[in-house]
Amino acid sequence: MKRTLVCSLAAMALLGAAMQTGARAQDSAFFGAMMAPLTPNIQHGLAIEISKGAAIGDIVAGSPAAAAGLRGDDVIIDIDGQPVDSPQDVIAVIERHRPGDRIAVQILDSRNGHRANTVSVTLAARPSGFHPDQQPGPQPVPASGRPKSDLTPPE
Repeated sequence: MKRTLVCSLAAMALLGAAMQTGARAQDSAFFGAMMAPLTPNIQHGLAIEISKGAAIGDIVAGSPAAAAGLRGDDVIIDIDGQPVDSPQDVIAVIERHRPGDRIAVQILDSRNGHRANTVSVTLAARPSGFHPDQQPGPQPVPASGRPKSDLTPPE
């Protein structure tokens, strides 16, 4: 149920690979998690009080995030020693890395009552032919296109 809430929001961002201008696919680090900002609706659905972080919706099968044991409904709060306010912060950190780099990802673990836990993720090369915008599921939309229900706190 909770993961459905996170996955159903239109304002999700897929972190598939670094989007560095001019970078070849094999030079781009790949993490493999679909994330959403912590809107009031997501906070309510996950029963968490923090307002900063990146809620994980889905994990790309066979990705570094999957291998590290990350799951839908986990919330990334710190990556590589950098606090996470939004999915864009996670993307920015991944863009600074290369395939094979190991990073520490601090999460609120959904399997453990959303208690803090740190996992090690070894980034991989972006799979050839992988295009985030061609993955199944919700796709990012401009902020102006978000439904009003995603912007207002739950009643």
